[in-house]
Amino acid sequence: MLLRFTGILFVLVFASPLRAQDSRQVLIMWEDPAPIFADTALGPSQLNATAPTPGTFLYDPPAGTLLSLGYQRLCVTFVPDDTVAFDSTHKCIPLSVGIRTPADTPVLEPLISIDEYIEAAAVESSAGLIYSSGPPLEARDLAGHLIDTVAIGGASGGGGLAIDSGAQRIYLTSGSDLWVVNAATRQVLERLALPSEVSTDVAVNPSTGRVYVGGWGGVYVFTPSVPLGDAQRLVVLALNGGQTGRIAVNPTTNLVYVALAVGDHGIEVLDGDPSRPTYNTVVAGFGERTDFPGLIAIDRHASRAYVPGVLDGWPPTTG
Repeated sequence: MLLRFTGILFVLVFASPLRAQDSRQVLIMWEDPAPIFADTALGPSQLNATAPTPGTFLYDPPAGTLLSLGYQRLCVTFVPDDTVAFDSTHKCIPLSVGIRTPADTPVLEPLISIDEYIEAAAVESSAGLIYSSGPPLEARDLAGHLIDTVAIGGASGGGGLAIDSGAQRIYLTSGSDLWVVNAATRQVLERLALPSEVSTDVAVNPSTGRVYVGGWGGVYVFTPSVPLGDAQRLVVLALNGGQTGRIAVNPTTNLVYVALAVGDHGIEVLDGDPSRPTYNTVVAGFGERTDFPGLIAIDRHASRAYVPGVLDGWPPTTG
């Protein structure tokens, strides 16, 4: 464009706002985000780069990632829709990741309060129901409203509760019995008398369909798919520590973690994979614990088991 004023020539040059200087690359606008805590997953507050031309933002690490403590680097690659006029652009920014202190931790309030004694509870996520056992077995919606009650006979004791959502089965221990309930109709399907006087807990492996029940004599492996009368339908596995506490299953590795209720209160690990030669045998053991056997939490993705107390030789190399 040429403009002439009183004999002086002005040449006006208009640069494209879509490109970085002397480049076909698009200029990415991305401010350094505010610090976050290590338990905060990456989301729109951090991954919010913009560009003045349409395109796709590819973040590394992606949304939903939990970062380690310290200064981390967030990167983005912008791929323009118009690849003829523009090239892809890459940019990185720093992010500080800290740890929560007690002052940063929110006070948790109970969402549901059940004013009665219960021995175990479990969530059936596909149906949005909470089951609790006393007995009886009660089903509530996520607001805590009572939906149904299933009469469970026998003496109270143990009170383990496990749900196999895929098979639509609820497994409940009461006294020396294992109850099998249809999760869809909430009708009792079966009642098995266990050789133990008291059952301590129950866990189910949705990958294999096998059910593990703790007792004073060890662990009882129940396989619902085995016909009635077959000796392999209920197998007793004796443990080195004898009486068991809580049980948890990792459905990825098919390992069964059993807390012992006597002796050093350690952990014994059973192989629950029928394709391995060590199936239904103890493949690892860990002790000693300082607490009475409590809950065992499984991280199936990291192949880790978490228990209260202190263990020697933990975590297990076997997963």
